[in-house]
Amino acid sequence: MMYKIINIIITINIIIVVGCVGSVIAQTKVVDYGFEDWTGDANTTKGYPFTNSAQSYWDTHTACTEVVTSYNADDMGQNWTALAGSKYLLFNRSSTTELEPIVAGIDANSVNSRSNLGVGLNYGGLNKINFAEVIITGRMFIRFWARFNRGHYGNFSGSPYPGMKFIRVHNDDPEATADIFMSLNCNHGINPLMYIWQTSSGGTHGSVTIANAYDGNWHKFSMYIDFNSGIVKQWYDVNIETLDNANQTWDNNGKIGAATYVTYISLNSNFAAKDPLDEIYSAIDNIEVWDGFPVTTDTIAPVRNKGFPAGEIGAATTVTDISLTTNENATCRYSALSGISYAEMTEFTNTTGTNHTTEVSGLENGLTYNYYVKCKDESENTNSDDFVITFSIANTQAVNNTSSGGKNCFIATAAYGTPLAEEVKILSRFRDKHLLTNYCGKTFVNMYYKYSPKMAEYISQKPGLKRVIRLMLSPLVNLIR
Repeated sequence: MMYKIINIIITINIIIVVGCVGSVIAQTKVVDYGFEDWTGDANTTKGYPFTNSAQSYWDTHTACTEVVTSYNADDMGQNWTALAGSKYLLFNRSSTTELEPIVAGIDANSVNSRSNLGVGLNYGGLNKINFAEVIITGRMFIRFWARFNRGHYGNFSGSPYPGMKFIRVHNDDPEATADIFMSLNCNHGINPLMYIWQTSSGGTHGSVTIANAYDGNWHKFSMYIDFNSGIVKQWYDVNIETLDNANQTWDNNGKIGAATYVTYISLNSNFAAKDPLDEIYSAIDNIEVWDGFPVTTDTIAPVRNKGFPAGEIGAATTVTDISLTTNENATCRYSALSGISYAEMTEFTNTTGTNHTTEVSGLENGLTYNYYVKCKDESENTNSDDFVITFSIANTQAVNNTSSGGKNCFIATAAYGTPLAEEVKILSRFRDKHLLTNYCGKTFVNMYYKYSPKMAEYISQKPGLKRVIRLMLSPLVNLIR
């Protein structure tokens, strides 16, 4: 995946026999680019694929994009790094709001990034590939990875619910009404809608909810258009795309309006020409475009997300679970040292699916712990870099009590006076069996550990308040008993 040069056209020489007449179609990858050859300037970067027809359009693109190695997505509590390699393209999505923290080279300057791919116009990157010349089968396939901050996707000038023109496939229709869009609905919080749009055929053609798309993590988007048959397909977070596993399919009965072939593609263009009024930004990496539908094998290591715990855990915690998720089935291992090979790491206790959990012990007050994780998928693709789970143990404990396993139920213990109370044991078992076994529950427990010690200290000094808390906890204890 390192040092990809878009202008090298890789012919795969895969032959597929289709139909009863036995015609053959070859698949050719015409774009394979991951921003690794970035020099700091598109005008000197051999593979940079985006171009424009006018200097003003190119200025718009450069004002709101920048190739970076990392970004502190502080509103998401994340540090964004590349999917593979070390570089990716970052977009500011609002002309009214600067990125915070500021990124050198990016201004709040335009609602439209004008990121045109495969048209070879005069202004922009040195790569001048022309899709009209190299996509000759009448079938086009694109896939890449993207991540978004959560933003406030309902706050736009001129319209409350615009759609994001995420992928726009331009074609030879002179009226431009046959352009095909992958659009993302912008007012569904973390779980937006993905839908197919074409103006000339009536607008929207079905939609699906794409879970967690705006959670700040890398997600995979793929789109296929067959101008010969009038079929459009879209995929979201599908590891290996096939014609049978698309999230969405639209069959327009043999035609794509007046269009017969693709001319170029715009990525991350705009929100139906509306301008976000909040800090909204996104990123893309690892772009592929094919002439024909690719027959591919999995060559990408698992994408790791949602490391847990994070931040500070309550004092006197000596044992806790660490966990993460992957975008595909994988086996994960960890080490307390960075740079350790996968083979030398310790395997998670619960792994092989997409949720991975293991217990770590020997934790002490006032210390910060880093656990470095690598995962390997079913195709033997293994992460080369470390995914770090970082947390700390509070230095002091407000109430001197622990539940089983060294994990604290501060408020319940303060209310009942002892960690040995039957009610405390019942609540502790509920936590261990039903909260610590899923991501949302773990997040709640982590927040509880962070804020409950001070509350428990106050409760322990107020006998009347203890009685009130016991009354409040009683229905819950009886329910889960």
